[in-house]
Amino acid sequence: MLHKRIDKLYRPNQGMRQTKFDTRRILAISSAIVLLMSIIGNSGLFTEAYAVVTFKHFDGIDDSVDVASSTALKLTKFSLEVRFKTTQVPTQWAFLANKGSSSGTSLSDVNYGMFLDTNGKVGAGFRASDGSYHFIYSSAALNNGAWKKAKVTYDGAKLKLYVDGILDKTASTTKTADTAGTEALRIGGSANSQSGFFKGDIDFVKVINLGTSNTAYFNDFNSVTPPADDCGKLPAKALTGVVFMDPILSKNEAGASFTAPANYVIDSIKYISNDGFKVIRVPYYWESYVFNPTEFMNELDLIAKTAQDNKICVIFDNHHFYTSSYWNINVAGKSDGRGFPSFVVKTFPVKNNDYEDTAGPFWESFLSNGFSVDGKKIWDVQADFFAKIIAKVDSYPSVAGYEILNEPHFFSEADYAKLGTYHTYLAKKIRALSDNKIFFDRETTRTFDRQASKEPLIAPQGVSGIVYAPHLYSIPTPGSQGETQVNRIKTWAQNWGAEVMIGEWGADTLTDTKTFLNAFKSRDFGWTAHSWKPTGSGGLGSSLYQSSTVGPTPALVLLKDGYAAVY
Repeated sequence: MLHKRIDKLYRPNQGMRQTKFDTRRILAISSAIVLLMSIIGNSGLFTEAYAVVTFKHFDGIDDSVDVASSTALKLTKFSLEVRFKTTQVPTQWAFLANKGSSSGTSLSDVNYGMFLDTNGKVGAGFRASDGSYHFIYSSAALNNGAWKKAKVTYDGAKLKLYVDGILDKTASTTKTADTAGTEALRIGGSANSQSGFFKGDIDFVKVINLGTSNTAYFNDFNSVTPPADDCGKLPAKALTGVVFMDPILSKNEAGASFTAPANYVIDSIKYISNDGFKVIRVPYYWESYVFNPTEFMNELDLIAKTAQDNKICVIFDNHHFYTSSYWNINVAGKSDGRGFPSFVVKTFPVKNNDYEDTAGPFWESFLSNGFSVDGKKIWDVQADFFAKIIAKVDSYPSVAGYEILNEPHFFSEADYAKLGTYHTYLAKKIRALSDNKIFFDRETTRTFDRQASKEPLIAPQGVSGIVYAPHLYSIPTPGSQGETQVNRIKTWAQNWGAEVMIGEWGADTLTDTKTFLNAFKSRDFGWTAHSWKPTGSGGLGSSLYQSSTVGPTPALVLLKDGYAAVY
């Protein structure tokens, strides 16, 4: 039976917000009530958003959904994901979804499958072409009546089981999944017999061919576009969103940061998702980690999990703003610097209370890997920091990737080649730990004009999955310098074999907003808009995104309107 229910799901361009409501008593509603709720929500009587979500109930007796066998469903490398709710305690395996294998004589003869075992745990895996069986099981029972999302993946080397976006179990095998069977993909029962029936509710089923990254099957019983499964595998052009400043990740080494409302992360990420954006670029400062490592790591985890819950992607951006707070140099018209911690910069003393005089020697040495900390080269010290971050969040499918360093500062033209060597070294370190995308930014020149002819030198070499993420504030109107820049960006990226995501941009009018977005869309660029203040104002990065206690700024309204018009 197909049910509809009121649920706390955020959908693009829906102006309502969510309030407390007893969702369990409503099993079916008419389209008229949906319309009424929409009208009431837009009137401001409710404070958060509602959407109609459908799911299918399975009776555990003979209910199932069959999808005829096809070449597209026969997979040696696969991802199978199911969102479900149940209190069933099966007497045998109760299948959420499975595709039959060539033998087809027992419940375990599956090309790939996921089920509840007799302890209420989720099991998942496959029968191999040589007749061996490979299954892994969740650490805990998942039949507690709450909505759960389980995903099993097999890439030809690792069998992994995720529960609610978190890696739960892993097993190693290089066996080939058995794809010779002609049995259907069955949801709610065994593909091999009229048995193994599941009792409960299923919200969606998604199957991905990991060999091609193509979706082989999706059904959410409501014809809704499927959410991003693994953000690291999405094309960069699909990453359209905003920069998200976090108060904990923005602290300097003394703990100073901007003030944000309580529950800002959870509240605002819901709004970002509700506005239809697909990604957040999240700057973090190395200083913040030094101030409080536990708090820092917990915040990374909260952001990755909240993004996962709201079906958007995350890019974690290793950020600096005027290098470090350690020097305590007031840069005219800018807020205090922050980024690199004191133990990295303290051997470079303040000179003349001047930023260029002080920072120049540091950057020349840093980009040359020219100094060590406690006997370890500085690039390796930074790589160790990256490793901690990747270990904390890389298992979340919401994580699209990692940005090596925001806007490195240049003090000589020789720094172009140095930056390319640095990017290559760190990108290889990251790639050894993660399959997600690696983003790299272009330079900010401090004592000379940017040299476009040398820009091709900055890209990582010999590393796959790289994304060029420069910043652009020149409006790309026809014949303008801005248009020249976007065309150069596209050409450079094509020559590098890289994708493009504009890491920062902003506009003051709706016309300019549309000009930016049309330029990005026509060139297959992803993007993250940077601020909700006019582009000429200072302190852009401290602007708070909309939440239940912070209204949208006029600049944010322009971004939303432009996004709705162009995409």
